[in-house]
Amino acid sequence: MPQTTANQIRLYFAGKRDDMSQADCYLHGVLVEKDIRTALMLYKRAASQGQTEAHFKIGSIYHHRQDKEEKAAKAYYQAFLHKNLLAKVALQELASSGKPIAQFYLGLVCEKEQNWLKAKEHYDLAIDGGYILAMLNMAKLYQADRKALASTEIILRKDVTEELRWYKQAAALGSQEGLIELEKRSRTFPRAAFYLAQTHELLEVFPKFKALEHYTYASENGCADASFRLGQLYEAGGLGLVRNPVKAVDYYLLATRQVHVQALTKAVELAQVIKNKDVDYKLAEFYFSQIQNKQLALSWYKQAADKEHAHAPCVIII
Repeated sequence: MPQTTANQIRLYFAGKRDDMSQADCYLHGVLVEKDIRTALMLYKRAASQGQTEAHFKIGSIYHHRQDKEEKAAKAYYQAFLHKNLLAKVALQELASSGKPIAQFYLGLVCEKEQNWLKAKEHYDLAIDGGYILAMLNMAKLYQADRKALASTEIILRKDVTEELRWYKQAAALGSQEGLIELEKRSRTFPRAAFYLAQTHELLEVFPKFKALEHYTYASENGCADASFRLGQLYEAGGLGLVRNPVKAVDYYLLATRQVHVQALTKAVELAQVIKNKDVDYKLAEFYFSQIQNKQLALSWYKQAADKEHAHAPCVIII
């Protein structure tokens, strides 16, 4: 029920003249009928006026209300920022009931305390609950070396691979921020371009040619996974590409040179299916020059020669 004039007068003459004091009365039913909604309104007004204790009271009201866990966690975090000693304990209690949002805010608390490993632990738990903001914050954790409070000891090292991985996880779940961060890094780190391509391929809102552009850029700049994916796409005719097994083998061999562990096997399996003399010759050359396995090279040279490849017989004779 809204705050009535009669109630305001009663509280005023009882010395309850500020929003915080009046909110307490409505919360506990002192001097007026208990009214949680009015108490909440007054606490919010008190918080906006700088009454720091009001943040904790707001969190307490939301804490046990169904589907209000996010508002409770946010309020407790604000209370923590305003030096409320009970706020962290309240967040821990909220988190113990399995609320990912509370784990996320506990991660923020631990970051403020420079307890980096504990922050990572809470973000991990929030991520297990599918909380996207925790993925973004996890990425940011890895943007710099993190040192212990009042110490030069590095607790968590900068790790671009981990940073990009978490931005990719967030982007794949629809995070615009994750997508933007990958885009910003895509011309500096080929791995970012690869993750961006994966995201464009996964999410239907993007034109598929964008995925091909990013895969190609990543491949040209040394990303083995991107080269391997292009091999798969040309083999199957994915993302609107015309099926081209010969080009697929080229990408598989490129991925092998870039140290992809499965790519050579895929190239050999595809060559055995398509029985193309140019592909057989490429494999022979690859085994001879890159892997220096003369026995396998000779086997592929012979297969190319049997298919009347112009250069293969000369190599066999030599």
